[in-house]
Amino acid sequence: MKKSTKSTIGQRKPQIRKYDSVYNGRLSLCINGAKTFRDCRSYVLEDRLEDMMLSIYGEAEQVKQARLAREEAERQRQEQERKREEQRQQYNAEVDRTLALVNCAADYEIACRIRAYVSAMEKAHSDQDLSEWASWARSKADWYDPTVAKKEDELLGRREHEKSQESKGPQHKRDTGGKSKGMLTS
Repeated sequence: MKKSTKSTIGQRKPQIRKYDSVYNGRLSLCINGAKTFRDCRSYVLEDRLEDMMLSIYGEAEQVKQARLAREEAERQRQEQERKREEQRQQYNAEVDRTLALVNCAADYEIACRIRAYVSAMEKAHSDQDLSEWASWARSKADWYDPTVAKKEDELLGRREHEKSQESKGPQHKRDTGGKSKGMLTS
């Protein structure tokens, strides 16, 4: 026959977790982990209520000051983050404006090169009638030129001078294989 390792209910030891204090009949009061008041042989806690209240108020004031300091530090951190974000946005806006300026200048340079080429071709081939071709070429130069009011070509559409050369240049249309009727995609 096996002996039972469990004792009866009346004889059981209390289940006390590792870090809990064992009940000893003496009252103990810890204020914010800084000051502890305990019953002892010379006095009981009830006799020290005044000292406890002063400690509670002192610790409450320290907790309040620490909270206010944390809130102020958080407010300053958020303000610095807001300023950093604002500066980043200003920087990015300036970069965008500069790139748009460079792209417009590149378009203007292309337009000037086209016009110079047309003039050179007209001089070199003065014996031929290049007026139709020259008119077409000058209209394309006007399409490239950001200083000319003509912004849209009947076939190529509107030229967005601020965009990079890769995203705004004329491109061949791809055959969609009849998937979408009447609509061409690039």
